[in-house]
Amino acid sequence: MTTLRPFDKSENDYKTLAAIHNIIWPHEPLTPQMFVYFDRVRNPKYLFQRLILEVDGQPVGYANYQEPFWSQRPGKYGMSVDVLPEYRRQGVGSHAYAYIMEQLNAQKIPPRLIESGTREDYADARRFLSKQGFEGPLMRWPLSKLDVARFDPTRFRRQSEGLADHGLRIYSFRELSQMDPDWQERIYDLDWEGTQDEPMPDAPTQLSFEEYAERVFSGPAYLADGCFVAVDETRADRRYAGLTELYMDSGDMAHLATGFTTVRRDYRHRGVAIAMKVHAIEWARSQGTESILTGNEEHNPMYQINLKLGYEPQPAGVHYHKVIDPTILDEVEMRTMDTISAAIAEAAA
Repeated sequence: MTTLRPFDKSENDYKTLAAIHNIIWPHEPLTPQMFVYFDRVRNPKYLFQRLILEVDGQPVGYANYQEPFWSQRPGKYGMSVDVLPEYRRQGVGSHAYAYIMEQLNAQKIPPRLIESGTREDYADARRFLSKQGFEGPLMRWPLSKLDVARFDPTRFRRQSEGLADHGLRIYSFRELSQMDPDWQERIYDLDWEGTQDEPMPDAPTQLSFEEYAERVFSGPAYLADGCFVAVDETRADRRYAGLTELYMDSGDMAHLATGFTTVRRDYRHRGVAIAMKVHAIEWARSQGTESILTGNEEHNPMYQINLKLGYEPQPAGVHYHKVIDPTILDEVEMRTMDTISAAIAEAAA
């Protein structure tokens, strides 16, 4: 018999959640401590509910439904259903989906648009989404993975040495914390400028500084020595020109993940992103790191930079949505590279 129960935030439930996640998503492993952290920093004013899916009392999957804090819009919700492979096509996912829809329809603002996603090589998940009326894939985010031992930094000496020609110098977050009392606020500002230029299914919602700081500068995956900022030393205000971040999501320094890499618009096309990434990869090598995983929307120029650095393409994450109220499509701002480039050109005109 299939049953659903709320996630109880016990130590055992967190271990169960991480174990199931790592079977279904082995390429992006997470520790129980990471899930505890996600729940700790989640803004309670936005709907979020996690469920454990069981068959005859045995945990076989989990599901979430929520208001997406990263891109808020009245009536827009997100959901996901993950079931262990041996329990698929037995009605477990459909049972969870029916329950989630019942809960969303009972909200003060009923669903107008529901977002979800999976990996392009997860045929079962894609069939499930299509069966439930989701359209897609609407956007793709190819993962890419770097074998750190095979990385050759000498191929990018020109970009690395060119930073000094532009008056730029790279500092770690730890170094900045010891020399700039406003370092967190300035990274927050830099991050938001870059976030607005990211391709995504809808316009982003800016976090408060307090929420951003808690999410970025705390938690078990944070590496103060593995996150870097390019600083313009020629300016009196020592402007932060770009950043790149490495995180230890897996709980193992052997396998790191890139958080975010961005360069301010007026510092682009100078090799800054490549120089920062080379610096970060070399730091990771010094820590014994074997691989670095990252992901980018397929038309994002950063994806091509990663391929140039030697990252090898992996299957892509894909975005789906289910439209319940078509009028919401007049509000949604699908952010492709074409629309972002046009907005940047208009702003510069």
